[in-house]
This record gives sequence, C-alpha cells and structure tokens, in this order.
Amino acid sequence: FNFADNPSLEEHILLLEALKEHDEAKCVRLMEEHIRLAMEALQK
Repeated sequence: FNFADNPSLEEHILLLEALKEHDEAKCVRLMEEHIRLAMEALQK
C-alpha cells in the first residue's frame, strides 16, 4: 500500500484530529464530505 497515492489520506488525518478534539459537528461534516468524495470517485 502506497500512502503517497492515497487521495483520502488527508481526509482521514483531519477526521482523526476532529475526533481527538471531541468536535462532533466537525466529525460529522468531515465524514459527510469524505463519503461524498468517495462516492464521486466510485462513479468515475
């Protein structure tokens, strides 16, 4: 697995930071965005 080629790595890092901050609203927003981007990538 090549982390450098993982387009969602930054999304995961941001999500983990929000979890550490116990920021529920930020987690929800980031997860919704992550799912949206994943769905777009799957449709290509």
